[in-house]
Amino acid sequence: MRRFFLASSLGSLTVACALAACGDDATPIPAQAADAATAGETGPSTGEDAGVPGDAAASADTAPPDAGKPCAPPADGTKSALCIDLAPEKIAFQSAPDLDGRGALYVSLYATALPEGTPDAGPATPIATYVVDGDPDGGSPADLRSLGEVRFDGIDRARVYARVFFVDGKQAEIQAGWWFGGMNLSKGLKKDIPLNAIDLVKGKGTRYTIPMVAARRLTVTVTRAIAPIGNAQGPVSVTVFGSDIPGANPDIYGAGALPCANLAAPGSSAVVTAYVIGPGPYWLLPLLDDFGVAGGAGLPAGALTAIDFTGPTAKLPASSRTSYAMDAYSATQTLSLTSLIPRPTGPADALTCP
Repeated sequence: MRRFFLASSLGSLTVACALAACGDDATPIPAQAADAATAGETGPSTGEDAGVPGDAAASADTAPPDAGKPCAPPADGTKSALCIDLAPEKIAFQSAPDLDGRGALYVSLYATALPEGTPDAGPATPIATYVVDGDPDGGSPADLRSLGEVRFDGIDRARVYARVFFVDGKQAEIQAGWWFGGMNLSKGLKKDIPLNAIDLVKGKGTRYTIPMVAARRLTVTVTRAIAPIGNAQGPVSVTVFGSDIPGANPDIYGAGALPCANLAAPGSSAVVTAYVIGPGPYWLLPLLDDFGVAGGAGLPAGALTAIDFTGPTAKLPASSRTSYAMDAYSATQTLSLTSLIPRPTGPADALTCP
């Protein structure tokens, strides 16, 4: 029996909250992927609608699950079985190894809808895990074009919660090429996204379909159209919002950042590689933290950004709106820094970038 492994912690990506004082609920920290486990046999998995704006449908390049196909009963009649059909959204795969639809699949079953747990209790342990990762032993990776049934046998619970990750390529942290299933992403990437319940029947098999949503690659070129207070050098970020007026607890669908960028010279630019969940449309907020003072809520003093402050409510301009083909796995956009966040008198800008 082949065993496949995944690092116990794949890390998380904190997204900037910019237009208002964002609380913890607005700082999306995607959950850890499954722990190392045995592939091809029994294991826990997550399930639920993974809806996002645009309501992406199952891929035409992937055989649709057969909803009428029965799920065989468990070997032990005192327990239950679960057959999961995975339904990736339609995506135009590319030749790049991290966008070609081939990678590692992790399906985990939990006894709780919130597997990340609480600060006191810590993350929940999966009931079972199904893993296909051909890299460690030179085996074949999972292929999103031909995902087979994921079956769990001998489940001794009346209700479980399933979560799915697919990692296109070998990215260790959440970025473009990750796929999510079992989580309702209609409100973006939140810190605690509950999983849907799957009810099972003792002595019988239950079939359940889990849609999968892709994190697309979004390449954003950031330019400057306004004079800075400082030297126009510092961290640059792009945050993807579901509305042009994000509000205090915004729906965030992706992000990307550069640790340091130099936009001092007229006509200069910085390229930020971000990820975005779902097809949009969305609104992008670019931000150059000129003095490197970010860390609290709200916009950092002296920052360059692109917000329309002329109306009664600050909003993202029409130029920040982005949309792309439903099946696009990558997209590009150019954004210009057009507004300045006031800064009281303080130390000179000492932050420089290469």
